[in-house]
Amino acid sequence: MEYFKKYREKTKCWWCGSDDLSGEHKMKKTELEMLYGKVYQNENLINHIKYKTEQFGKNIQSSNSNRIKFEKNLCKRCNGAKSQKFDNAYQKLIEYYYQNRNEIKTARILDLEIVFGEHWLIEYLNVERYIGKHVGCRLAEMGLLPTQNLISFLDQSTDNHDLKVSFQIKPYFIGEISEPIDSIFLGPANPINNSLINPINNSLIKEKKLVTSLSGWYTFANFTWNYLLESSIMKGRKINKILKLDLVDYSKLENISFSINENTIMNDWSKILDRLEYFPYENGDKDLEHYRYVKNIKLN
Repeated sequence: MEYFKKYREKTKCWWCGSDDLSGEHKMKKTELEMLYGKVYQNENLINHIKYKTEQFGKNIQSSNSNRIKFEKNLCKRCNGAKSQKFDNAYQKLIEYYYQNRNEIKTARILDLEIVFGEHWLIEYLNVERYIGKHVGCRLAEMGLLPTQNLISFLDQSTDNHDLKVSFQIKPYFIGEISEPIDSIFLGPANPINNSLINPINNSLIKEKKLVTSLSGWYTFANFTWNYLLESSIMKGRKINKILKLDLVDYSKLENISFSINENTIMNDWSKILDRLEYFPYENGDKDLEHYRYVKNIKLN
């Protein structure tokens, strides 16, 4: 069993160990601006940033707000020139999805060669590295370090053995199913000690001092990438250029009504998005259900 190590030197970059730290965006500026523009009025409902330590979503003033950045735990070089190609590959994938989202939802696949061209494998691995950088920043905020394999993968010196990524389409709606809600949702990162999962009833004994795994997700305009960081979970994998997408069925919500009160608008919106995003994991411990989902889904 491999446990995540403590991130003790918080004045140093979790990736390379140098100083001169900067704040990586939790959600890309370009994604915010694609949906909502650059500057936002008070009482907007453009985003929902949700953590275990934060009960409700809050307003942000612009696409460059410090609220949408991680704590400073990544140096300027790692957050800039060293990972620029990761950001570019991820941006290309997101733009392709957003421009072709209806066809993609129907087909439930992404052809990576159509998205990236002949160098699709290199570019897709850079998408995984972008997600790996995000996961590393989330772990560092929790006082933990990613696995050495993830660090080496970000350095492009070895294969990805520890980071599993899967994709979903979540066409949630309020009112007509043909009118999905465009939202950005940063799901909670769930620390798991998989040695404490009870084999008899599959329950999870909560223990956050020793962590073997981190699962979580991020949704942009109904397109979700799920992640699970766990030692050797992807060892020996094969990457197919056809990316399968899991389509979440929200038809059970057709007879359920949601209400937003003018006086409690942020609170109400927060609860609605929670319900919609957590909908696939409602049967039991939601953190554990999400962990199981990502761990057990077949990618090819």
